[in-house]
Amino acid sequence: MKKVKMGLAGLCLFLSASIISCKKESESSKIEGSWTLNEVGADLNHDNVVDQGETRTTTQENIAATLTLRSDNTYTYVFVDDTSTGSQTTDNGTFAYNNSMLLLINGTQTDSLAVNTLSSNKLILKQSNNSVEWWIFSK
Repeated sequence: MKKVKMGLAGLCLFLSASIISCKKESESSKIEGSWTLNEVGADLNHDNVVDQGETRTTTQENIAATLTLRSDNTYTYVFVDDTSTGSQTTDNGTFAYNNSMLLLINGTQTDSLAVNTLSSNKLILKQSNNSVEWWIFSK
């Protein structure tokens, strides 16, 4: 009986330590990874919400893109502007993510993107200069 109590006490101690050490995934680590563009759109009614009918799939637009954000704060963005010909451009640089803003820095050029939605598998970006364009990515 003493062994059972010791075993239960040890198990309770282990579970307590495990629960205490669990942390919510940080926002900066959520944004890291390889993101695939699925939809593009325009916030036509300017309500800062992606509404039904405001987006089109990348297949409908005949485009493709991948954005890879690494833990060392470097990124690669590959954009295929015509999937039928495979014409693509690649951009590499560093990035900063803070306060729902993603900055993509390539030499002297910096693109500021507002992060509208960020979860473990969905990223919605919008130009921060009052643009109405949306880019919807998934992992």
